[in-house]
Parts: sequence; C-alpha cells; structure tokens
Amino acid sequence: MQPTTLVQTLVECWDDLPRLVGASWAQLFPDVVRRAAELRQISDPDRQATLVMELALLFKDHPQVAERLREALQNSQRKSPDEGNQPPAIPNWPSALDGLSERLNSPIVTRYTDISAPRRLAPGRRGGIIVRLTCAPLTASDVTRTVSARLAQTVEIYLHARSGDFEVDGEPVRRLRVEPDRDSDTVVFVLTALRAGHTTVRLDFRQAGLTIATVELAIDVSAESASDEHTRTEAPVAIGGTYAPPPDLDLRVTVTMRDGRSVLGYVVHSPNGAAGYHYYPAGGVTILGSPEQYQARLMTRIEGLTGSQAQTGLRALGEQLYRELFPSELRRAYQQLTGLPIRSLQITSDEPWIPWELVHPYDDDDPDHIVDDDFLCARFELTRWLAGRSGPAGTIHIHSLACLNAGQPPTQPPLPSVAQERIYLTGLADRHGLQDHSPRDATAHAVSALLDGQHGPIDLWHFAGHGDVSLIVLADGSCLRPEDLFGPRQTAIARTRPLVFLNACRVSQQSWSLTQLGGWAAAWAGRCRCGVFAGPLWSVTDEPAWIFAHTFYEQIAAGHTLGQAVQAARAQTRQHAPDDTTCLAYSVYAHPNARVVFTP
Repeated sequence: MQPTTLVQTLVECWDDLPRLVGASWAQLFPDVVRRAAELRQISDPDRQATLVMELALLFKDHPQVAERLREALQNSQRKSPDEGNQPPAIPNWPSALDGLSERLNSPIVTRYTDISAPRRLAPGRRGGIIVRLTCAPLTASDVTRTVSARLAQTVEIYLHARSGDFEVDGEPVRRLRVEPDRDSDTVVFVLTALRAGHTTVRLDFRQAGLTIATVELAIDVSAESASDEHTRTEAPVAIGGTYAPPPDLDLRVTVTMRDGRSVLGYVVHSPNGAAGYHYYPAGGVTILGSPEQYQARLMTRIEGLTGSQAQTGLRALGEQLYRELFPSELRRAYQQLTGLPIRSLQITSDEPWIPWELVHPYDDDDPDHIVDDDFLCARFELTRWLAGRSGPAGTIHIHSLACLNAGQPPTQPPLPSVAQERIYLTGLADRHGLQDHSPRDATAHAVSALLDGQHGPIDLWHFAGHGDVSLIVLADGSCLRPEDLFGPRQTAIARTRPLVFLNACRVSQQSWSLTQLGGWAAAWAGRCRCGVFAGPLWSVTDEPAWIFAHTFYEQIAAGHTLGQAVQAARAQTRQHAPDDTTCLAYSVYAHPNARVVFTP
C-alpha cells in the first residue's frame, strides 16, 4: 500500500468531499481530523500505514470517494516496482501531510478585490462587471499586508442582481482560483439594465459553502446614462483559516431599499448537495418600514405573551412570520426539503434584526402536501451570520476565558442564576486547564483592562448580569455599549475570534434580555468578526436562561458542533419550561458545523 498516494488523493478531492459524501460529511469529519492529527505526531511507518488505511476506510460507505482512492492506489501500484516485503518508499510523505494539514487549517491569506463595474447604464444596455483578486492593494492603504499561503484555493463569486432591475447572462456564479504567490485570473459578469433607477448589486465571495465577504456596487440606470464610465472597487477579503464541513443548506438574505421600503431577497443553496439546490433565486418580499421597526413590533408582541398561552402565541406569530417573510418561491423550495435529511441550516443575512429562529412553517396550499414543521431553530441545527468582511470560524480554540459577573449592581435586584454561571465557568476552566481571567467584580476598570488585552487574549467571553437594548450594566453601575468595541479592541477580537455569550437582564425585572440584539450582533460578529456570538433577542427568564447556557457549554465541551449544541440547549430548555419563551429567544452567529476545542 502507498500511504502517500491515499493521502494525496484525499487532498486533491477535498473540495469535492461535501458533495461526494453529502450530509454525513459533518459527522465523518471529526474522525478524519483525529487521524490526521495522529499522523502528524508519529514516525513509525507501520503505524502510519495503518492510520492511512483507517482514514481510507472511513469512506467505505461512500462509493464515489472509495472508488477514487481505489483507482489512485491501483495506478500507483502499477507504476511502482515490486519491492517484496519491504515497505514502499515515501518520498513525498511530508508534502502529503502538509497538504492534508492545510486542508484542515489553511493559512489565512488576505486578497484584495479589483472590481470594475459600470457607473451608469441606460435601460436596455449591457455592461460588464470584471472581478479579480490581487495579492496586494492597488493603492496605498492602511489595511493588513498579504500573508502568503502555500495552498491554492477556490473562491466562488455570486452576483445578486434583483430580478426586474437587471438580467444576468448565464449563471450568476463564477469561480476564481487563488494561487499562493500571484494575482488571480479575471472573471466577467455581463448584465443588462431593465429599468431606470438608482440600483445596487452585490457580489458575495464564498468559500467552503459560506460567504466570506460581500461587496456592494451602485449602478445608476437612466435614459441619459453613458455606459463607458466605470468605477473601481477595492476591499480586503480574508481567505482560509480553520475548516468546517459546509452546512446542508444556506439561506442568503439580502436587504435593499426600494421606494423607501426594505426589500428582502432570497437565494437558497446547498453547498454539499444534500438539498439539491444550487444558488436557487427564491423570490423576495417587501416589508413596511425598516427591519429595525419590524423587529420592534415583533418584540412588543412576543414580550406580551405570558403563561400557558406563550407557546400558542409564539406558534401563531411564527406562522405569521412564515407567511409574511417567505415568498411563494421560498415556500415551494421549503416544501421540497421536508422529506430530506437536512440537519444544518445557515442563514447569512444583511440584517441582524429579524428573528428567523422563530419562523414556524405551516402551509396548506396543497392539501396533499401540507407543511407543518416546528420552529426553524428547533427543526434545524440553525445558526446565523452577517454578510460583510469575513465568514464564521471553522474551529474555535479556547485557552482562556473571562466570566463577567454583574448580577447585582447598585440599586438593581439580584439575579440568582448569575452566581451559578460564574461557578460553572470557573469549574469549566478548571476541568479543561484553561486560564481563568474572570475579575472578582466586573467593574468598568476590570472590563476595560480585559478588552485592552492587559491579561492576554480572551478566547471565551461570558457576560452575566443586567442590561437592556444596547447596553450591559456592570458591577459598579457603569455600562458597556457596542460602541466600546473599537480600534485596537476590534482588531484584537478579530485576531482571536473568540466565543462570546451575552446573558443580560432588564434593569426593572428578574428576566434576561437583549432586546434589539442587533447592536451587539453587529458589533461582535459584524464589525469585530468574533468566532461565535450568542445572546437572546427578547426577555428570557432567569432559570431557563441558565439551563440554556449550561446545556450549550456542556454540548460543545463534549465535542458536538455549535449547531447541535444550540439545538440541544433549546430542547433541554423547552422540556424544563414548556410554557416559557426562553428556548426560542437565543440567536447564535456561527458556523453550524464548527466545533469548539478546549486546550490547556
């Protein structure tokens, strides 16, 4: 057997594995990681050969991968002379291991978009959007310089051009190969303007099934427009990092303005092929007012639900959300998913305000195929992400944590479960040998010192205490706000990519709340690009909130994916408090198939 041949073949077909293995790739992946890690640590050829065979056997139930491995092995044996009982030479073994390691944790390389697009177009005229990625910025810039990568990588570019505004020639997806030491080739999108107006198109840069950057382009369409004026757009795109298997389903939600109203647009994509959708445009809807106003109305209704009627009221609201937010094209697409083994769902959106978790699909338009699912967040291993400058982390390595306990600031009532959370986080640090930088009192001075890095990087931030809207009340009565995450703090968070869990309660009652979580989500996940961000969208009660947090941490510590951990936490909280709305309140911004690794 040629271990090198098998490893090299896996490396070569790595990008195809999600499609070839399907939805079970996420469950198979940890076994691949464990064997790959052991291969790096041993030097005995016999043990190496055994591990590689175990690695190959992981794919025995996946014929297309198994056949590729078998063909590669047969080809290598035909080319190699018979060496009797002696083990075959492995001249490229270190290179093969490096290739496998880079697939699991490739260097993060910054590339810069070079996009040329028409500034103006007349209705009926065609124009081209020309895209490439460069190793260095075209103009002087303060952005970080390029980090060289050893691994060629593919980036997909998807053009969002709203139906009725533009017509795109061919498929709205292009692919670029990012080489380690040179600029990429060029791809071109050709589109025709259909009607006059100030319009915006978006380019999503995607890798491993997720959006890693989004660039907006403004095009003015009018009868007087000339088509020979172009604008150049340059923005940094971070490529690489830790790998996680793509989700079964990705729902991309765009938000644009038309006539003073917000228009939501949808694209359904199954990166691993489990759902059969390939960048399917699933229509759009117009909502009254801004997304923030829409959410404010929803929160008022949700927080008015109490007692035994809460779950009934939430279901009715969830079904209303399904009717209002899901256009007919998206409902038809969802109907096709009901019989498929879809587990993980990523919602990548331009907004952090709409409670997608609360959507409750119910559709009886076709009496022969009635859709009656649970809430999206209970039905799927659901996570979100904000479109912007980077994608979510594939692995979150935790060496240190800080629990910011502010359960009883001056003039505020105590929160009994906050003390439990502090005790639990201390025990979690002891159990896994983590550095515990939790201050005795989460005062403004102590929190600022942590955010400024005076105690080193923090990989897990847990906030427990009082708060409301876009503030958290600290132990001395001062407040932490989203705008406090700025400058060097923002850069340090983006470099560390920590897990951030916010539990904060309304000042005037013993319930937890981060109503209008958008401010915090936009700060931590959007601007600071943390690895994971979790927090409640509306008021949640003390004990169920503790159960949710405790179950979530226990699940990730046991090696489950973030999507699995969140789903389990919702189920456990729901079982404990069936008449409470807490189980549905939490939004989690993360990669659904990412894992957390606690490392001493």
